Amino acid sequence: MNAQVEAVVYVLTIVVVAALVGTVLRRVRRSTRRSAFVIVLVGVAAWAASDVVAVLAGGPAPGRALGGVAVSGATVVAAAVGLAAGMSDATWRPGWRARVALSVHPAAMLALAVTDGRTHLLLSADGRSFGPGFWAHAVVSFGLLGVSGFAIARRRRTAPVLRTPLVSAALAAWAVPALGAGVGLVLGPGGPDPVAPLLAASGLLAGVLLRRGLDRVVPVARAQVFEVLADAILVLDPDGVLVDANRVARELLGNGRPVGRSLRSSSVALADAVGAGPGEYAVEVGAGRRVLEVSSAPMTDHLGRLLCHLVVLRDVSAAAESRARLARAHEELAHAVAAGDRLRAELAERVLHDSATGLRNRRYLSQRLPALLARGERVAAIMVDIDHLKRVNATYGHAAGDRVLVAVAQVLASRARAAGGEVVRYGGAEFLVLLSGVEPEGARAVAEDLRHGCARLAVPAREGMVEITVSAGVATWCARADDGDALLDAADAALHEAKRTGRDRTVCAERAVVPTQRSDRPSGLEPRGFSYPRLGGVDHLGHSGV
Repeated sequence: MNAQVEAVVYVLTIVVVAALVGTVLRRVRRSTRRSAFVIVLVGVAAWAASDVVAVLAGGPAPGRALGGVAVSGATVVAAAVGLAAGMSDATWRPGWRARVALSVHPAAMLALAVTDGRTHLLLSADGRSFGPGFWAHAVVSFGLLGVSGFAIARRRRTAPVLRTPLVSAALAAWAVPALGAGVGLVLGPGGPDPVAPLLAASGLLAGVLLRRGLDRVVPVARAQVFEVLADAILVLDPDGVLVDANRVARELLGNGRPVGRSLRSSSVALADAVGAGPGEYAVEVGAGRRVLEVSSAPMTDHLGRLLCHLVVLRDVSAAAESRARLARAHEELAHAVAAGDRLRAELAERVLHDSATGLRNRRYLSQRLPALLARGERVAAIMVDIDHLKRVNATYGHAAGDRVLVAVAQVLASRARAAGGEVVRYGGAEFLVLLSGVEPEGARAVAEDLRHGCARLAVPAREGMVEITVSAGVATWCARADDGDALLDAADAALHEAKRTGRDRTVCAERAVVPTQRSDRPSGLEPRGFSYPRLGGVDHLGHSGV
């Protein structure tokens, strides 16, 4: 090669390297890899400068500049080793031991270069061959570059799929200068030096890789991601044969090595679930009974032909069990609420009943009577009292008195029901029968029927049978709903008149009770808020008193 051409090539190499250093310092973020790369570029520039000096001095570049080339080459190799370490491990930072170890080779070359005029360890005395020191330098350099290249090759295996071409380019940038150095060794000291220009070209490529962010890539391979996924991943060919499975899937199937066998041979239930489409399925697998959320997607080539099915299985057994427990809790709560409602209804009903006779009580009356009056129909009240119940209690005992109450209650309830009415225990020995839509004569007839029915009773006691009579007072009402108390007072007054005139009889108010202005009660039994009716119609039917 012409000496002028060599000089121009070397000078262009220096210019390119200088421009690249400036670009890297401006545009590549600060890191260990950037620092190592800048040192490599500075070493390449020094290498090319040594070649320029040798050419301008009028001799073969390697022969005259071998000392500078050796020192520059050792520096480039040391920095390249650090760059490779940083590319292989983004967290790598050189400690003092690493710095000392990387400095040994350049320092040794500097010592040989200074003493080569006397020792000729780098270049023989006649300048036609390399000395033993240079060959040792070559062996160390190629060894270090080989180890660094291997580290980059390993990085390619763990690189994500989108970064694999970048790592391949880095390997190419690493290999080309090494091949050039091998050619330089073959040509010997007398030939041109191709290494510096090749290093500059590789530097350009390495700068592009740094700009693309190769040093920021997390060294994780697709296979590693596939293995650490929390879901079970199955890859099935069109015939249903399992061609790949991650760790979770293999543990789920739990039957040795399922890959290469039909999924149905591993789990019929799972194969049916996958064939049924997306959803949740309770299946028996090698790991036991599981609830799995199944989803799948076909994978095709560029012509649309089916390659395989990618199946994702998520174990939702815990969530399904939680849902089942929650459903059971909701069901139990619904049963408890229903039982509470029934209990409240039962208690509410019991509150409206008399425990001794089973009849409705006065609390029920306070609700029922206003409702009847609100209809605007004629309402009749028949107040019934058992004659001489206190005497029965004193003579035959309270147990006999209780049996008398029950017997009268049963007669009144059955006969009132037949007449379309209802019975309330009003208190003590008194009962109240309510009738709606009846005329006074109809109410009087019902009262007489009740009295006759009770007169036929004979209740057993410890000293024989107790015969019973009752007295009744009848009043009718056709007015406002809030005048129910006056109706009851009128019936009660009629009852007292029946008892005063001999008992075992029915007394009716001759006319319906009507409301008047409230005033103080004028005398005796006359209640507030109504005109006391004239009593009449006293009958002496049946027993005349006991």
